[in-house]
Amino acid sequence: MASPLDTRRLLRESAPVTVVLLFWVVLSSVVRPTIATGLLRAGVIMALLYTVVRGVALARTHQPTPQPDDFAGILRENVRVALPAGVWFLAAYLVYFVEQVWDELGIPGWDTSPAEGLAFVFVGAGVAVVLLYAISVGLPRIRGNALATGNDVTGAAPADD
Repeated sequence: MASPLDTRRLLRESAPVTVVLLFWVVLSSVVRPTIATGLLRAGVIMALLYTVVRGVALARTHQPTPQPDDFAGILRENVRVALPAGVWFLAAYLVYFVEQVWDELGIPGWDTSPAEGLAFVFVGAGVAVVLLYAISVGLPRIRGNALATGNDVTGAAPADD
């Protein structure tokens, strides 16, 4: 059975994470390093909150897909997630490539490179893709297994009242 989230949908769903992280990166760029570290951590927390809440919301709309239990199935599922995450990781790589080309050309006007901040944003979005998929596909699987065994999602047996 195909995943409820395809590559384009995962990219769209993870795009708001870039906005969240970019906001906090911009804030961190105008303060001292110690404060910047705190702001970046706050941004990670906000991006994590968004991703978890969105993943849970998506999980409610999807039927459980079978958990792959063979090498090919596990690899196929990871490739399905790595493709959209890879787009964000590639964007992070390209930031450094553009910075290197800019430096080699000696073009004036770029005193402070935004490469670290932008790479942080794109890497965070790539990680968010994986988390979003894990939550939105994993929760229905857990619920489906719990219903099949007559247990709640914690694995506890129902109470006899």
